Amino acid sequence: MNISAFEMNPIRISKNNRGTGIAPSREKRRNRESRNRRNSERKERFRKIQKIKKDYYQTVLRNAQQLGTIASNKNQTTNHVYSSMAFRKSIQQQVQLYGGVSNNVSIKREDTEHSAPADSNIGGSDNVYMVYRFSHDFRKYVSCPGRPGLATQDTDSRIQGQRVLEWLIAPVELAEFTSRYWERYPVFVRRGKPNYNQMWFSASELDIILRTKEVEFSVNLDVTTFSDGVRETHNPEGRAHAPVVWDYYSNGCSVRLLNPATYSTSVWRLLSQLGEFTGCLVGANVYLTPPGTQGFAPHYDDIEAFVLQLEGRKRWRLYRPRNIAEQLARTSSPNLDPSDLGAPDFDEILQPGDLLYFPRGTIHQAEALPDTHSLHITVSMYQKNSWADYLEKLLPAALKRVINADIEFKRGLPFDFLDYSGKAFREDSGTSRLASQRDEFAQRVRGLVTRLCHHLPLDGVSDAIGAERLHDALPPVLNESERYSSIFGRQSIPQWVTNKPQVLGVSMQGSTAVKLIRRGCLRLIGDDQDRLFIYHSIENPRVYRAEAPKLFEIPAEVEPGVVHLIQSYPEFVAVSSLPLDAESSCDLCTRLYEKGLLLTKPFDKDRSYRRY
Repeated sequence: MNISAFEMNPIRISKNNRGTGIAPSREKRRNRESRNRRNSERKERFRKIQKIKKDYYQTVLRNAQQLGTIASNKNQTTNHVYSSMAFRKSIQQQVQLYGGVSNNVSIKREDTEHSAPADSNIGGSDNVYMVYRFSHDFRKYVSCPGRPGLATQDTDSRIQGQRVLEWLIAPVELAEFTSRYWERYPVFVRRGKPNYNQMWFSASELDIILRTKEVEFSVNLDVTTFSDGVRETHNPEGRAHAPVVWDYYSNGCSVRLLNPATYSTSVWRLLSQLGEFTGCLVGANVYLTPPGTQGFAPHYDDIEAFVLQLEGRKRWRLYRPRNIAEQLARTSSPNLDPSDLGAPDFDEILQPGDLLYFPRGTIHQAEALPDTHSLHITVSMYQKNSWADYLEKLLPAALKRVINADIEFKRGLPFDFLDYSGKAFREDSGTSRLASQRDEFAQRVRGLVTRLCHHLPLDGVSDAIGAERLHDALPPVLNESERYSSIFGRQSIPQWVTNKPQVLGVSMQGSTAVKLIRRGCLRLIGDDQDRLFIYHSIENPRVYRAEAPKLFEIPAEVEPGVVHLIQSYPEFVAVSSLPLDAESSCDLCTRLYEKGLLLTKPFDKDRSYRRY
């Protein structure tokens, strides 16, 4: 056998001699084949991952599009309305309304003339709980803005938040919900659509969070049990590692994630958009309960609760407030004894896709069914957002303001007012002198209170509350269009990266069209020293009050420009239209844009945005 000189003297192939006919050695050839094989395997894994992601997002988008469809058949079969006679005319025919809830799901038609009026209080003798069920042909859903990209840049952020709330309570109309049920009666929506709530959270996402994020026991997560009338929290110290949490879960502990918006973009988007509409702090907890267990004792809360059932089934029992002090409670209750509650006013099983709403002060307890786990998210709002909370801030501020403006408030009290006012003098002893002095004293107090009402600092208190809300609020979730037209998506490449000259920094022109990034993203507030500050939420962390309030000072002369931007929302306005001189208008808008508070308007349809 003849051996060629080439086989006897193999030469390494380099970049310079590649393709010249010189073959590599067997070892180099094996290495190259191995490397190519690894690269192919890596590309195949990447392709599979991309396919999984694509299929997932297409599924979510398809579900969202289905939720956004409106039935074209105008001649749908309507359902009968089951309720009291007083409600029949106002309830939509597309849903079934049941008055009074029994322990089973059977329907009881009530034709009685008495029912709770729309303006009655919770807990009255005529109080009824409302249960809505979807009809088979009912497909009138509001569009779901839960997925990025469904909302356009020109949409008012408050309208987006309204659509989210409409989506949560569908098929109940928002006007009907706020006028009849909000802060009055619980509402239960049986949808029969298991995928309706699935986009917000899942048990598998909780597992990923535990394995990849810094979740601390007692800070971010609780493991609890309620058995034999005793509620216990079993939190160890330190990080909540997934194996530890699932060990507690396998031993019958419920898992409560306290701040899911910190870890889940879907929950973050949901709460942020609801906060834009309600104007208050909107929070959420996620509850995962093992089969046949209960994690919490009966209690009532100081929030309006929207329970979205995500996975499994759970039995909910609600009890009306026991007295007027518990109605629309301003503080949460301690753990209550089930034996003191009597029969529940509401007893139903929530299934995936269902919604349960109940007002502040509603006593509740929930238990997973024996054959399945339960996962639900409770969206909470309107904590410390009542007229009482407003007046607690308003009246002291008004008194402080009026003291130096009205001399009558600084005049001395009568010498003998303690002789006819107080507990010992509440019951009139029959002495006309005491009665007349008490009446005169009470009339003087009422007169001062009336004068106080003419010095109410309504704007100042509203600004103070607005600053607190901005401190509490989650930062907005920007869609792709908003990112492209804000500082967060601006493409600015330093000169040393390329040889081509690039634009550095940001500047505004008079023809640039701008608007606020959200309706409630900032507030203009002055202090006692006539300084002006802009408070905002765009740089807030996703953890409740983890950082100081975000604010910066602005010159007093640009106040009209800021007011113009606030009052013009949601319309785009040209920089030159601000009631300032050209230089001040450009400087103000440039600064707000750099802070992430302004959007610029695209000028063509191919997503080309203004470059400055």
